[in-house]
Amino acid sequence: MTRTIGVLLGGPAGDGAFIDAAVAAVTDARGRGIRVDLREQAPDAFDPAWGAVLCHGVQLAPWLRDLDHDRTAVPTVLTDTPADRTGLAGVTLVDWAWDQAAYCAGALAVEMAGGRGVGLVAGPPVLTQRRVASAFTAGAAARAEQVGGGELSTVHLRAFDDVDGGAVAGARLADAGCAVVAHTADAAGERACQVARGAGSGVRTIGFLSGLGEHTAAVVSDVRGVVGMLLDRLAEGGSGLSQVVDCGLASGHLSVELAPGVDGGPTGGGRLRGVLDAAAGHVLRHGL
Repeated sequence: MTRTIGVLLGGPAGDGAFIDAAVAAVTDARGRGIRVDLREQAPDAFDPAWGAVLCHGVQLAPWLRDLDHDRTAVPTVLTDTPADRTGLAGVTLVDWAWDQAAYCAGALAVEMAGGRGVGLVAGPPVLTQRRVASAFTAGAAARAEQVGGGELSTVHLRAFDDVDGGAVAGARLADAGCAVVAHTADAAGERACQVARGAGSGVRTIGFLSGLGEHTAAVVSDVRGVVGMLLDRLAEGGSGLSQVVDCGLASGHLSVELAPGVDGGPTGGGRLRGVLDAAAGHVLRHGL
């Protein structure tokens, strides 16, 4: 394991979610003796010291397309799957399939709301966020058809670090009578949920990628573990990496967890867990 792996981040550390999970994976890898050159910004040119490259985030796809390096000699990973794969031949992509968990979270939110409104705070309306928001809406609609439900309100923020916008969105959704507020917007979404919970109307929240914390439930994606696995494979030369690494519900890298004491906890067999299991079964059998 003598090669140095260049790891480029699609945003600054400190988001408490996707980016920080990769930083933690790098720390783990260094502890295993893997040499990693971690950078928060992509350089203008390929660093010849790199024996492999991992780009963390779809934001780095344009940089990869313009990069002049031999991908057969330098294994390359992009930890996302852009809609347009032009210019990415030879790059291993990661499909997190967060939309699968979002469908389950939408069904759960309607069940938790008990006929009242549900709010979703999403990130900027890029393709991946539209895909996740659409799946959440579909899951909510499917459950509402069975048990009834209030209005679903979706807000797209301008940026994942727009915490001020998140605070405004959280307050407005709580004031609008939402009983449950979910998010898919990293730090900005966490702030929205925090404000909604503090509004005094008993709002419960569903988190995304940053753990349970004060949430009733959360979408949990093993970003740290997946990036760590990819770093191990790259350190070994990258052989055997598939064109697309699937990290959806069936892979074991994605789930929706319930807080301890809620409906029997993370693996409890109560009503909410039943709703989640039924929604996941639908996704795995029929797709989205």
